[in-house]
Amino acid sequence: MRESELKLGIPLLEAMKMRVEKVGRIGVRSVASLALVLMFVFASQSAAATWRLGGIVGGKTEVWNVGMSVRCAADTWVIAMPAVLNINDYDDVTIWHNASWWDNRTNANAPPAYHSYILSVDYEGARRSDWHNVTTHSQESGAHSLNVTWRVQEDRYLFVNWSASVSGPIGVGCPATSPGTMQRVYLG
Repeated sequence: MRESELKLGIPLLEAMKMRVEKVGRIGVRSVASLALVLMFVFASQSAAATWRLGGIVGGKTEVWNVGMSVRCAADTWVIAMPAVLNINDYDDVTIWHNASWWDNRTNANAPPAYHSYILSVDYEGARRSDWHNVTTHSQESGAHSLNVTWRVQEDRYLFVNWSASVSGPIGVGCPATSPGTMQRVYLG
């Protein structure tokens, strides 16, 4: 190497060394910043709402033939409904209504049967509802889940009401409605 190239090489090496140190400082800052952001994200997630199952209710409707006449029935029940939920402020509580229908009429030209399901949950003077309607003609059955979720606070109550009904065909017990018993759930 010539002397002029050597003299040029030293400032170039110094410049490269400074560049590596600068990139290293930026890299350390980036890693530190990323760690701080991740700590914030995980801390905020742990403070976020927890989902709680508030209860499960059920409802069913039925339409069937007995000889030449049509019969209808509707029923509701509690599957699981704790009297007290151990919640924290701002947890999300969901109530489920498992609805099912059964139309066992054998006449392919049977008039329609209208099956309806409603779930209403009151909290702090406000109401949220979910509903499902289905029409059957004969030899049909099915199921659907309704749900309502509230973000709640401790020491309050949820009031749960649900119903199942069937109407349309004329016969014994038609139309039929089964309102669910109002259930009060303490958010302790």
